[in-house]
Amino acid sequence: MRVAVVLLLAVAIGCAGPKRSEDPKIRDEEIARDVLWELHGNERFAEVRVTCKEGVVFLDGVVTSETDREGARRVAWGVSGVQEVQSRLRLRSR
Repeated sequence: MRVAVVLLLAVAIGCAGPKRSEDPKIRDEEIARDVLWELHGNERFAEVRVTCKEGVVFLDGVVTSETDREGARRVAWGVSGVQEVQSRLRLRSR
């Protein structure tokens, strides 16, 4: 179901990605929201928090593996408008 919604949205807004606000503060909020949306579609990233300032995305929280930490970075880089990704994700102790 989610895949169908994403595909429908992609067709509706075109391949260029979402339009971003001209206001830098709102643009950062939009970027953070979109990164969070992408991450929280996957249970592995349920404890990841996202902020954005001047196009730089900050990932905070806990993941269970180095693979998940790198995966979160890749997801963030895939969002339109991201200029840089700073990961401050910690690995959960086992």
